[in-house]
Amino acid sequence: PIKGEALALAEACNLLLHRVPESDGAKWTASAVGARDAGKAFYAAAKKKDFPAAQAAYGAMLKQCNACHTDFADGKHQLMP
Repeated sequence: PIKGEALALAEACNLLLHRVPESDGAKWTASAVGARDAGKAFYAAAKKKDFPAAQAAYGAMLKQCNACHTDFADGKHQLMP
């Protein structure tokens, strides 16, 4: 399940890169790339069965997602670990 979820996150982030808003576009792009990269790190750690690294990467991924939701969705849709 982690592989599928990581791939879904990566694809969602790639799609976000095609929908950059006119204002704060650099922040939007950085958020999408940050979440995608954190998801990639999460999957890589999970694949190695490195639980501490996977847990840290998952936390980093949620932090990226929540920061974007704070900036662009008025704080709605916060993800909980």
